[in-house]
Amino acid sequence: CTFGKGNLIFRDYGKQAYTLFSRRSGRGVRVIFHGNGIPVALDEDRMARADFILAAPDCDLLTITAATVVIPEPARIRNSAVCAVCGEPVMESRLLENAGRRLCIPCAAREKQSENGRSGQS
Repeated sequence: CTFGKGNLIFRDYGKQAYTLFSRRSGRGVRVIFHGNGIPVALDEDRMARADFILAAPDCDLLTITAATVVIPEPARIRNSAVCAVCGEPVMESRLLENAGRRLCIPCAAREKQSENGRSGQS
């Protein structure tokens, strides 16, 4: 499941809620993490808390309900190209041009920051 194929859609609403659905059937579920069953005594022990969460029944941690989903259009699949700085593959539509080179967004930002630092020196 990836952003590039349009099967993972991120909407930052500040919630631990996830809607999962099948494009084939159109059926889906909404999963909300409530964590009501986690003992307060585990708040300070990260490992014990993780162990509890992994072993707990779903109903102690989650609310799962049927979801009505408006299925988004599938994403257009785009070609990848390699960033001239880091060498990692990047969706072509996300590459930025800098001095005749094609850069991923983080590398372009670092180069811009570096250029701004040099231009500010006297």
